[in-house]
Amino acid sequence: MNLNALKDEFPAEDIEWRVQRQGLKDNRPWASIVPYVANRAIMDRLDEVCSPENWQNTFSFSPDGGFMCAISIKIGDEWVTKWDGAEKSDIEPFKGGLSNAMKRAAVQWGIGRFLYHMESQWAVFSDDGEYNTKIENHYYKWSPPNQKNNLKTTNHESPTTVKPPAQAPTTTKQETGEAASEQQKKAIHAIANSKGIERTKLFGIIGEIVSHKVESTDALTKQEASRTIEALNSMPEVSQTKTKSEDGLPF
Repeated sequence: MNLNALKDEFPAEDIEWRVQRQGLKDNRPWASIVPYVANRAIMDRLDEVCSPENWQNTFSFSPDGGFMCAISIKIGDEWVTKWDGAEKSDIEPFKGGLSNAMKRAAVQWGIGRFLYHMESQWAVFSDDGEYNTKIENHYYKWSPPNQKNNLKTTNHESPTTVKPPAQAPTTTKQETGEAASEQQKKAIHAIANSKGIERTKLFGIIGEIVSHKVESTDALTKQEASRTIEALNSMPEVSQTKTKSEDGLPF
C-alpha cells in the first residue's frame, strides 16, 4: 500500500467549485471561487490505494452542532485514524455538513491537499453557466474559467468576469514570525463585521489572502495580519442574502 498515492492530483472531472465570496459592483456580479474534490472521488481514491476493506469512515456530532468525520486506514495490523470537522452547510445542512467533514478529514490524509496551493479563481457569468448563485435576491449562472469557449454574456448587465477591486497579495507558504497582536486580531473581526462577512466564511477568505489554511486569527503572524487587514479594507461589502427570494425559490 503506497499511501503517498493518496496525495496525487485529481483529473478535472473530479474537481468541483464553490463560491467563496461574491457581490455586485456597478450592478454586475462577481464571485471568487475555489475548487474542491467531490466526495465520490475521495472514496474512489481510498478504494484504489487502500482497497475497500482497508479503510472506513465514522461520523459524530461536534460540540458546536457541526459534524466530525474520522477516516481510518488499516496499516499492517493497526487501524490509523485521522479526524476533522465542519459546520452545517447553508444548503442541505445535515448532508452538506457530513460531506464537508469527510472532505476535510480526507485532507488530513493528503487527499486533495494540492488544492490548498491553488489560487482562487474568478467566476465567468453567462446564461449557460454550470452553477447557480444568488446575489441580492437574483440568481446568476456561472462557470469556472476556461471550462467553456462559447460562453455568452448575460442579460443581467454583467460582463464575462468582474473582479472586486484591489486583489490581496498572496504568499506561497505559511510565514513564520511574531504572532499577531490582540489589536490586529480585533481589527480583523471588526472590519469583517463592517463588510458584512460572516464569521463562518471569514477564515476561508483569510486563508485565500495568506495562502494557507486558517481556522483562527491566533494562527496569523503580525505580517500576515497586516496584509489581511489591508486586503479586507479594500474589499467591497458582501451582499447579505435571505433564506428565500421574492419568488419563493430556495437560496
